[in-house]
Amino acid sequence: MSDRLVSIIVPIYNVEKYLDRCLLSIKEQKYPNIEVIMVNDGSKDSSRIIADKYQKEDKRFKLVDKENGGLSSARNCGMQYANGEFVSFIDSDDFIAKDYVDVLLRSFDDDTDIIIADYLIFDQNNYKTYVHSNPLNNDCFSNREEKRKLLGYLLYGTKPVMPVWKNMYRTSFYKEKQLAFESEREIYAEDLLFHVRAYSLARKVKIISKFVYYHLVVDSSLSQGYRKNFFVMEKELSFRIQKILEDYYDRDFVDAYKLFRPSIIGGALLHSCKCGFKESIQNVKFILSDNYVVDAYKNCPKRVGPNRYWILFWLGKKKMPLLSVIAAKLMILGTPFYRRMQKKQEYKYIS
Repeated sequence: MSDRLVSIIVPIYNVEKYLDRCLLSIKEQKYPNIEVIMVNDGSKDSSRIIADKYQKEDKRFKLVDKENGGLSSARNCGMQYANGEFVSFIDSDDFIAKDYVDVLLRSFDDDTDIIIADYLIFDQNNYKTYVHSNPLNNDCFSNREEKRKLLGYLLYGTKPVMPVWKNMYRTSFYKEKQLAFESEREIYAEDLLFHVRAYSLARKVKIISKFVYYHLVVDSSLSQGYRKNFFVMEKELSFRIQKILEDYYDRDFVDAYKLFRPSIIGGALLHSCKCGFKESIQNVKFILSDNYVVDAYKNCPKRVGPNRYWILFWLGKKKMPLLSVIAAKLMILGTPFYRRMQKKQEYKYIS
């Protein structure tokens, strides 16, 4: 395995606070045969200076500059320079264990196209790491029935299978299937859409229960902040996912996904209230008047998804925008408490 080149793509945008830790963790990998493609996506802070330092100190590091186009654009750009037999994506505010590349690479066999590793949540405040409960453990998915199971985990909330970061992909598979990331400025959860297609097309997807990736949750990250057009993006995401499912799976599986719309709408209602009260009311009324939502109220009688999403969906169904906003804002205020109550355990920090 030591002769196999692994490409690591690191999209970079205004992460001067965390970038050195990320790049150092890659530089110190026990597996030496790597190339690191650092894509500077128009950073305005000192991120480029930090990346350039690594390029000058280590010939395995290559810096690519581009105009700002977003995370997906940077990942797609990095793939144009990837020469490795395998490729992995590392977010620039995260970092990896010293055996990250070695563990993932050794998990491949001849017909595996994707390795999914588990990850740890890194708390910047107390320098501790945590792991959420995970029902998946060393599973493999190859035939259509197994893929349906994997897509169920992906679509309905099992965290380890959704993010692109912490996975490794066979480059020939990636390029032969013409995989690419849709812009996060047009749809929400670009990793989710990418994997619906990638997992469906792969010969085999393997999940390993190894904690070799440290994910930092930053309040200002894309997944945390308010976006006025969130519902439009979420709706477009669901249409694109449905189209992929129609291409690869049976009608029952597609219909089951349609029944999940109440949870999608509930999540959109919650997000739409991460703003002022007046704007929240306007957002909720806009969502409730959309044909996608009207259709869901007629054809999605089953209760699916998290309870907090179903409550918001039900209030919307009863034409109660004011109560919907009040309930959503109470949920938002309770989010820190909710996160503390989630099943997680402290995990020994590995420096």
